This record gives sequence, C-alpha cells and structure tokens, in this order.
Amino acid sequence: MNDTIVTGYLMCKPAESLADNKFKQFSECAPILFFSVDVMLRYTYINPHFAKVHNLQQSQATGKHIRNVIGEAGYHANATHYERVLSGICIEYNSHFIKLDGNEHHYSATYQPLFDNNKVIGFTGVVVDKTAERALEKLTITDPLTNIFNRRKFEHDLHKSLSQFNNQSVMILDIDYFKEVNDKLGHEAGDRVLIKLTSLIVKLIESTGNLYRIGGEEFAFLLDNI
Repeated sequence: MNDTIVTGYLMCKPAESLADNKFKQFSECAPILFFSVDVMLRYTYINPHFAKVHNLQQSQATGKHIRNVIGEAGYHANATHYERVLSGICIEYNSHFIKLDGNEHHYSATYQPLFDNNKVIGFTGVVVDKTAERALEKLTITDPLTNIFNRRKFEHDLHKSLSQFNNQSVMILDIDYFKEVNDKLGHEAGDRVLIKLTSLIVKLIESTGNLYRIGGEEFAFLLDNI
C-alpha cells in the first residue's frame, strides 16, 4: 500500500500596516459615529456605533442614500453641510434632529472631503453623539413634576439677563392656600393642580418668555419686552 502525502496550503492576507490597524481599531471600537459617503451621498461605510445609534445593521446602510438611513429630518438638518464639504471644504458644527425611531439625536460633527486626483469623490464624517449629555443637562434645569424650568435655571437666566441689560420683566407667582389642597385632597391631587396650572400659564405666555417653578407652589416669569 502506497503512502499518500497530502500537502495543505494556508492562504494568508497581507499583513495590515500599523496605520491601517489603528484606523480599524478607531473606527470599529470607538464610541463615536464614523461614516463615509460618495458624491451621490450614498454610504460606502458606517461603523458599528453608527449602526447602533440609528438602530440598523452595517450592511443595511451600504449603497443607500443618507436620507434613507437617517430620515428626511436628519438629511435636511445637514443638507447645507453636505454641500459645503462636497465643494472641498472641511467643516465642523453642532446640530440635532429626530431620528427615524422618533428619538432626538444631538451631536457634534466633523466632515472632511475625500479626493482622487484633486477631484472630490465623497467625504468622511466623524460624529460625537451628545444625546445623553443633552438629556442629563436637561434634567439639571427641569422641574420633574411640571416639566418646566427649575429654580437653578431661573437663577442662571436672571443673572444673564441682568448682566446683559436685556429688556425683560420679572414676575413671581405664589398660589395662596395651596397647602389646604394637599391637606384635604392629598398630594397627588395637589400635583395634578400644579401640572394643570403650569400648562395653562405656558399657553398664556406663549413665546413671550419663560416660566420657572422655583418652589413648591411658587413660579417665576422672565418675560420679553413687557
């Protein structure tokens, strides 16, 4: 019986350069949104974090127009920036829009054109998601019951108004005998009264200024040109 010798071959990819390796690690692992598009605004690449933020698979974006991935609101919020970068200009800006899933997306973006023989063939985008940061910031200046500005925000805005000599009026509203509502009907009923009163006042002042809850049943107004 003759012995049979089988020779196997292992196909190896060319070793990646250090620069390529660093870029791959950056784009695949960093908690930022990274993407590239062609001149027709069709995605040629999105990284995993981009896919996660926009709730889709990476492969779903490839070849699709920006508006079909991030939605019409996102596209129109950035359209002028796309035009500028495709003219060969590097740009940086902050913006926000409502994603296709209905959630807000706040971010800081940097776009850089891609060239081939001095001709723009697309651009890359690096986007830092600031949605969580904005949500946390909102919590620090918002009254959790009525969802209007709180005392901290009032003191900040009042200081700003006084330092800039803005033509604003200050008003304070206190609800008399509100303690009796809580004592007789309970705190849940008192909360409903505060929420209802707040909604009525917001409609009343409309765009003439801001309303703040600065105490249990105390409110403050900063009104423009009154």
